[in-house]
Amino acid sequence: MTGQPVTRSDPKQEIEARAAPRFQAWEVAALAAVLLLALSLRLELLGTRTLWHDEAFSLVVARRPVGYIWANLPRVDPHPPGYYVMLRGWTRVFGEDVVSARTLSVVWGMVAVGLAWGFARQLGGPAVGGVAAALVALNPFQIYSANEIRMYAPLTAVALLSTWMLHRADRRDGFLDWVLYGGCAAFLLYLSYYAGPLLVAHGAWMAFRRRWRGLLIGGSAGLVLYLPWLPALSRSLVANPIPYRDPMRPTYVLELFAVHAFGGHLLGMPGYLRWPGLEGKYQPLLVFPFAVLAAAGVGELGRRDRAGTLLVGVCWALPVAVFVSASLLLRREAAYFYHLTHLQPFMAVAVGAGIIGLREAVRRASPFLVSAVAATGVLWFLWPAVDNLQGNPTYQGYRYDLAARHLRAHYRPTDVVVYYMGGAQAALHLYFDPPGPEITIDPDVRRWNREAMRQRFREAVQLLRPEHRRVWLVLVFPVPPGSVEDLVHELESRGYRRGPLHDFNGVRLGLLAR
Repeated sequence: MTGQPVTRSDPKQEIEARAAPRFQAWEVAALAAVLLLALSLRLELLGTRTLWHDEAFSLVVARRPVGYIWANLPRVDPHPPGYYVMLRGWTRVFGEDVVSARTLSVVWGMVAVGLAWGFARQLGGPAVGGVAAALVALNPFQIYSANEIRMYAPLTAVALLSTWMLHRADRRDGFLDWVLYGGCAAFLLYLSYYAGPLLVAHGAWMAFRRRWRGLLIGGSAGLVLYLPWLPALSRSLVANPIPYRDPMRPTYVLELFAVHAFGGHLLGMPGYLRWPGLEGKYQPLLVFPFAVLAAAGVGELGRRDRAGTLLVGVCWALPVAVFVSASLLLRREAAYFYHLTHLQPFMAVAVGAGIIGLREAVRRASPFLVSAVAATGVLWFLWPAVDNLQGNPTYQGYRYDLAARHLRAHYRPTDVVVYYMGGAQAALHLYFDPPGPEITIDPDVRRWNREAMRQRFREAVQLLRPEHRRVWLVLVFPVPPGSVEDLVHELESRGYRRGPLHDFNGVRLGLLAR
């Protein structure tokens, strides 16, 4: 008896088929809606949010030739040159104004939303991909990073891209796949050293999976691409130590989880540039449901793709553990919340899977309940945070625009403007360029104390002349504790008397007159 020949399917093809379900009309519509919402939120702040001193520094660096950036950046900035070189190329084409320069981050921010959708879709299916993309699109820290002239929006996108490339290379185990991953890893480390622990997480995951071939090929490719920067690496890493960081707070981990889960500015939670550091009683109540959703999401994803789920978990938990441990060791925050924005999408994948799992659990009991829970979650946890960020100037840190407006209204031709720290000068000049003399004073990051600054204050005050009847102080943190008082005292010893001091959300403007 003869039968039909039996065809055996390729296991790799079966995996690919399960990991890449077909597109459906509702999914395309949902993704389009999420992308449109993400773009509208990011464009809303593009030209209205005030520029702050780190952004002004980025513009100053980007005006320099690439060779100058490569040779001199390690002396003045604790970041690698990747973003500044990219920004230089962008501004050469589109212009150096604030809106044009910020548009680069808007583009990368939109890419991050799309990558979050694609990566989460591969791990958990279309519904998980849509929810994860929405969580990235609505997260206030992601919106803010996509509206500043800094490297954090591209860092988020490349962090997702490199992790997705790693997951892809693990499944296919092709030489070119591992080389592509190594290229993404090098690009990541060219953008920021804060990505280093994420690459450690990648390596730990590969070691757990015993992907020694991939570790060798990907690591070698990344190292070759990073070789041009290696001679400057040690100088760059120590260019800006962190003695000025805020003291480690007991709620640091709690707040970090919160800003990754649903954002900030909600019932006293931290914001992007300004946060109160409150140890509020509401914080555990806000964090608890998202912790449950994240844990449930990890379990839900694990049933589909254990290796991918482990990768997502390690990519969030291991870097957070590294920075928390460093903070405990230094007794200061080793990273501000916005430094770790690139880890938020991994939390979004877990929470998104948890939301879809919850939907499936209660859908049969009551479809109406599903809609009510989803609407309440978005309105209560996400939208108030976004709305406060967008519409309330209180949450917009470093209002150089308001400080410049006040200075312009009261400035006299013989006035002197003293900047402490000096980086504030470039930011203020974008709104008002005082025609008179200016003095900049920068703290010594290697001698972070009042004593080290007193000689600098004496040298600065000696530049004042009898005709300089009034001095404006532009004060921006961080500076050594007590040093502002020493600067004021030095001016008072020259016959100046302090006047009013105005705080424009982190930019303090004071007047002293003889």
